[in-house]
Amino acid sequence: MVLQVCKDQPHPQSQHQEDMGESLPLAALQRMAPLPLEEEWNVPVRPFSELNSAPVAVLLTQHPSQIGLKGYPSNEVHCSLIIKQEDGEDKIVTVRRHLVQIGFGEPVQKLAMGPKITLPKAMIKMVAKLPVHLAKHCDFRAIEQILCRDNFSATFMAHESVIHNL
Repeated sequence: MVLQVCKDQPHPQSQHQEDMGESLPLAALQRMAPLPLEEEWNVPVRPFSELNSAPVAVLLTQHPSQIGLKGYPSNEVHCSLIIKQEDGEDKIVTVRRHLVQIGFGEPVQKLAMGPKITLPKAMIKMVAKLPVHLAKHCDFRAIEQILCRDNFSATFMAHESVIHNL
């Protein structure tokens, strides 16, 4: 599985610029094409000119349905691209693109960058047998969305700080 950058629709250019672009060798076009930063992806990165029958995903500037790729799995991602500047130096820019899964293999994904952070759940769903006694065991401001039932029980959301009291 490879991730490939695909050119969408060309920007309007003068006839002279189009003729110059068509006369450039493939290697020159590949050198100028933006490439995703390989460290961000779970698969190898290849330029659009190396498109083959291997299962791939492409990065597009337009939504896939706008260019005839209806029904393909896609999502919008923020990613880094390596682009060539006027002086030939590489520059890394962050852009928003549509990641479209073209192949049928394992999906292409961005790799997590940095340490994993676990966020605590602030509110936890609970069930009480006799909800009238909740105020005796904790601060009533830590409880929300009480839904009473006919059998004298209730479901409610309780703040995690009062769970040990219940």
